[in-house]
Amino acid sequence: MKRLRGQSFDVEEEINDQIDSASAVSDETATFGDLLKPEYRQQMFVGCSLMVLQQFTGINAVIFFSTEIFSDAGVKGST
Repeated sequence: MKRLRGQSFDVEEEINDQIDSASAVSDETATFGDLLKPEYRQQMFVGCSLMVLQQFTGINAVIFFSTEIFSDAGVKGST
């Protein structure tokens, strides 16, 4: 941390802040219902939309058969 902030910077306060933040977060327990809260609605929409679009575009098939596709295209080895 001193290397990032410089030798003259007091890193103890920042380290203590990070420890306090981490312990405050670890005391909380998350439930499935937390995902449905309004503040997470946009993130859930984006994540679910990406999963649906992945299925419709067929990218799973491309990823699954990628080794066969590349070998049929003439790519040899692990290039």
